[in-house]
Amino acid sequence: MKRYISISLSLLVVSLVNMLTWLCLGFTMGNPNLSSVFSLTYPVQFVVYVLLSLFGTGANVRKNKKNDETDNSVFSGMIWGIFFSVIIFVVLSVFSDNYVKFMNMDVAVFGNFARFVMLQSLAWIIFQLVLEKLYFEDKDKEANIHGVMFYVLSFVSLIVCSLITKNETIIIAVSLSLLFVYMLVLFLTKIRKFKFEWNFLPNIKYDSVTLCTSLLFFITYFVGYSNAFEAGEKYIVSINLVNLVTDPQWDALGAIGKIAKIDLSRDDYNFKSAIKKSLILTVMYMASSLALFFGLFKAYGATLWIGVICLLMQLIDMITDVFSQNLRCFLQLDFSATFATFLNFSIMGLRTLLSVVLITPFNTNLAQGTTGTMECIMYIVITSCFFKLAKSGIFIPRKKKIKIDNIVLYVDRRVQVE
Repeated sequence: MKRYISISLSLLVVSLVNMLTWLCLGFTMGNPNLSSVFSLTYPVQFVVYVLLSLFGTGANVRKNKKNDETDNSVFSGMIWGIFFSVIIFVVLSVFSDNYVKFMNMDVAVFGNFARFVMLQSLAWIIFQLVLEKLYFEDKDKEANIHGVMFYVLSFVSLIVCSLITKNETIIIAVSLSLLFVYMLVLFLTKIRKFKFEWNFLPNIKYDSVTLCTSLLFFITYFVGYSNAFEAGEKYIVSINLVNLVTDPQWDALGAIGKIAKIDLSRDDYNFKSAIKKSLILTVMYMASSLALFFGLFKAYGATLWIGVICLLMQLIDMITDVFSQNLRCFLQLDFSATFATFLNFSIMGLRTLLSVVLITPFNTNLAQGTTGTMECIMYIVITSCFFKLAKSGIFIPRKKKIKIDNIVLYVDRRVQVE
């Protein structure tokens, strides 16, 4: 349980500091609406997750699964990740004004800080590639400290500069300079000589579920929020508040999947223990979301009934996601990456479709709550078909897996299991 709390608190603090950055910047710049930059650039975080999944998590799991003593695949993944990240986020920053327009928001108000988020994301993904390696080496404390310090530095630099000057260009330039220097120093202190691997595609199968999920999440919020924000300011404000009080918690709950992948890559995973710890963690963060929402909605000027509907869908999904995250990781790494990816891609495809076609400002939240419940039920049923849960908390195959000429078959077990 200690590790769940340690990693989740680090992820929570990182997200909370990011949330507070936009809340405080709105007041120091004399325009509270700037806090909506948080939701405006929400889809961008899933571009980061795509890159981290392919070049960070996938590379580290691959190394552990192969029992490789070298870090060639990990460091090669970092280099490939940097290469693609530079291309993607520089292009996004150049066309950030078009992005703001597509999201039905004011370029004059949000244009510069949208551009800032694009370039900040570039520094953050490179940072994350290093942190992911540290997590897989059980250097949680070091990774947690660096992760928190990145956004603390961002918070301090933006807020202090905004108190000194209201020139957005100066504020952004100072903050980005400090973040990139920090990122560069960390990267150079962790990199060492290695043999570069040109083929990074094998990384995909080790985290393909997260990879596909993140791609679909990007589409979901990119198009879904554009449609939702057409409904007007009261919906933008209320949806943004719910995002502010649940997104840090969602980031913290990402520790569930991260720890499951680490344990599974080492063949040290216990489902009963994982579910118990995951539920405790989730209930804690659900309570914090409720407290924050009802404590802030009046001061924030949010419409109560709109916020409650959105928040309810988020809380439902948090509960079902406890089982979905654990079972998704298990099926991905210990059963069939192809099958798990197809199943998750189908569910997320439905969620994306609903987010795009539902003609309501609640489109993304309704799609999330509905498909999250469906996903949980499907994972439980499918896992039960192929595995039996022993009293010890370990999954035992109901059928014995054998491999003949690269074809995986399943034959009935004739042995008794717990």
